[in-house]
Amino acid sequence: MAQRLTTGGARAPFLPRLLAAIRQANEIDFAVAFIKTSGLDLMLGALSDAMELRGARLRILTSDYLDGTDPQALRRLLLLAERGARVRLFEAGRQSFHLKAYI
Repeated sequence: MAQRLTTGGARAPFLPRLLAAIRQANEIDFAVAFIKTSGLDLMLGALSDAMELRGARLRILTSDYLDGTDPQALRRLLLLAERGARVRLFEAGRQSFHLKAYI
């Protein structure tokens, strides 16, 4: 898959492109301000398959910024961590932490 900037939108929905990339990747890195259970559920199968079937490296950085991360999503991330994913939670405190990167 050629590397391209993806911005999403009605003509190029982001989720199908992200899932296609996950299904081919050997290394997956996410850095996001927060993680919602509803969004993680859309990717959890593909992420699990990438790790278990292809031995892909998965690294996830998220935060407690504005209390946006769901506790249930953190529990699911811990399950990925038990299977080898590197999961980190940045304690934002009063700092702004609103990044979004999918590599």
